[in-house]
Amino acid sequence: MLWNTLIFLFPLLSLVYAANVDYTKVSLTSSGDARYYLVTTPPKFDPKTPTPVIFSFHGKNKSAKDQYELTLLSDPYFNDYAIAVYPNGLEVRYTHYLRQKSRGSLLTKYLQKSWQGHPDATSNDLQFTLDILASLQSRYTLDDSRIYASGKSLGGGFVGVLACDATLSNKFAAFAPVAGAFYIKNDTKCAPRTIEIPCHPGRAKIPMMEIHGGADGTIKYSGAGRGGECVPWIPHWVRQWAKRNGLAYPGNVSSAVSDDTTLYQFETEEDDDDDDGRDLGLVSHVFDENLDHSWPSTLANADNIAHGDGPASFNASTMIVDFFKKYTLEL
Repeated sequence: MLWNTLIFLFPLLSLVYAANVDYTKVSLTSSGDARYYLVTTPPKFDPKTPTPVIFSFHGKNKSAKDQYELTLLSDPYFNDYAIAVYPNGLEVRYTHYLRQKSRGSLLTKYLQKSWQGHPDATSNDLQFTLDILASLQSRYTLDDSRIYASGKSLGGGFVGVLACDATLSNKFAAFAPVAGAFYIKNDTKCAPRTIEIPCHPGRAKIPMMEIHGGADGTIKYSGAGRGGECVPWIPHWVRQWAKRNGLAYPGNVSSAVSDDTTLYQFETEEDDDDDDGRDLGLVSHVFDENLDHSWPSTLANADNIAHGDGPASFNASTMIVDFFKKYTLEL
């Protein structure tokens, strides 16, 4: 039945992409590098009305256009209220060792688009993000209390970098990485369940929702050593955000999204007299046990076609936008 549904949806793929509104490419110079981003405006956009913004960062060696097509965050069905922004990563030189029995280790080098936070990245993407914000403010009337960040894989990892930055954490109201690659430098053997996760945000009570698949073969849910660094066990990463926000952990409230997907929401302790409605869901985690390294969608997309794990039982874009709409930044 799943494959029948998938086959039925393939002809609709071009129609789905066509539902994205057209984008504008904006070029700028950041830290001496030529960079660009794509931007779209929502239906009934009024240049004089302060408008929310959703950033969406692409994965390793993908592009801003790939992310635009993958997430459909410029489709009014998923996002009818916010400017959508797709930054383009800077191409950097990666190094990789190929082990061969007869010749030993061969060092290979290649270029791929990346984001700050990856072991080989050299770009200053925190500054790039600030430069995009300045560019947007010169073009549009922004609602500075409703600027949000999402991203996939390495782009999701960079969302984590933004949330942990003392300056940028004060620019975004909420964060939502998907299949996030959260690289952590470590000098010892990688211990995904216990590794210390450095993070120094500039404020408390930061809304965070992470979406991940149990069958992710790229950024494993269980965590692993990768690129000479350590990627944490995803529940450990999420729980550290609950702890940082003063929420109860490892306890949480769980609810079924579907037969194979669970939403975990953290809240304040029951005896916390200073809570604000107990902050249920301030930190949330969506776990799909059958999801590979894909952007979850009930429609066919580039990810689930490549990985053969779709369609999913839910749309990440819907859940992300609904999560973002709950939060505003105190200015």
